[in-house]
Amino acid sequence: MEEKSWTIVSFIEDNSVEAVPSHWIQGGLCHWPSFAKDKLLYAIRKCEPLNTCWPTHRVKVFRNATFDDYGKARLKTITAEETSDLNTDREETKRKRIQKVLSSSESDLSDTILPSPPKQKKTRQDIKSSYSNVDETQSSTVQIDVIQGELIEKENQNVACTVCVEKDKYLKTLAEQVHIIRGVTVDIIAEVKEIKKQINSGNTQEQKVTFAMKFPNTYFPITSDEQFDSLEQLLNIEDDMQLLVEQISKIGGTNIYNFVKRVLSTLITNEMALKYSWLGRKGKKAFSKLNMAKLVIDAGERVGLVRNRSDAEVAIQTWLKRASDRKSSSINKKNA
Repeated sequence: MEEKSWTIVSFIEDNSVEAVPSHWIQGGLCHWPSFAKDKLLYAIRKCEPLNTCWPTHRVKVFRNATFDDYGKARLKTITAEETSDLNTDREETKRKRIQKVLSSSESDLSDTILPSPPKQKKTRQDIKSSYSNVDETQSSTVQIDVIQGELIEKENQNVACTVCVEKDKYLKTLAEQVHIIRGVTVDIIAEVKEIKKQINSGNTQEQKVTFAMKFPNTYFPITSDEQFDSLEQLLNIEDDMQLLVEQISKIGGTNIYNFVKRVLSTLITNEMALKYSWLGRKGKKAFSKLNMAKLVIDAGERVGLVRNRSDAEVAIQTWLKRASDRKSSSINKKNA
């Protein structure tokens, strides 16, 4: 576990001085979270882990400016406002410092004024009111109200960059789609090689016919009722059904639901899925009566992922129910 330390820096834009967690500093930049005053104070004292999504500000690091005690670092901040060498004794204060006291006693002292980085003057002024006077002859003891500390700590437990989370979700979906496209591409390349082999050998009569070769005008995913009805008519013929079963079974999956999700996402759009439910309730069409339902289950059985047809039916039903959530998520990503 990395030891906690604080480094005194000067923010170049407004020449303010502050002790910040050392790992917040990267090169000549300091990451500074846009927190409320109490939360920001708590983050500095607790030496919170760095989040690279925080805004950055240009800083200058003082000589001999890193300390493993926050109270000592705060005391040295006062010296840093007057000299760039923190090993020198602090001279008599040359500037007037306005300090607001929350509480003080002979045994417990709180920190000095905490300036914030450039362009956050309002936040920095608010934070000043949360500090007490410091006895310059001894290290200060950080004292946080227990109830306030617990609330802030609970809030910090789930601190995460929303943008990063959404980005991860988008990349995961994109990776799944790329995997599907890669699988189809591999199949096409294999078919082309087989055709080339048959042509070179002069034996084209034994060429294996695939669904894509037999029905080149059938495109996936299906986006209209007309295309859906046309596919249903094709699947009434068992031979054509088996051709498509063989094609989509190559999509694969890690489990029955993952397989159903990948196959149906390839066959139909979320807009089409919204028109169906498994039993056709609430004014929707019954998916269980379609050839497509049999197609998906037969393909799952061929790859060995469907051992019980009822499990496959539950997986299809679940995928149809989530069509609305998938559509909303897709719209939000486009608007982001």
